[in-house]
Amino acid sequence: MGKVVMYSSVSVDGFVADENDQPGPLFEWLSSGDVPLDESGEVKVSQTSYDYTRPYWD
Repeated sequence: MGKVVMYSSVSVDGFVADENDQPGPLFEWLSSGDVPLDESGEVKVSQTSYDYTRPYWD
């Protein structure tokens, strides 16, 4: 049997996009750092976010 792990960001007020219909601050942590979070290299976070998130993903 497989195992599913869900990890996500959540918007408490229900809004994700900013006034220009672009991803707002909720998701900025996924692109504001310099440490790749996965093999794709597209998601880059701070070292602190990496240290917290990566072990959970592994």
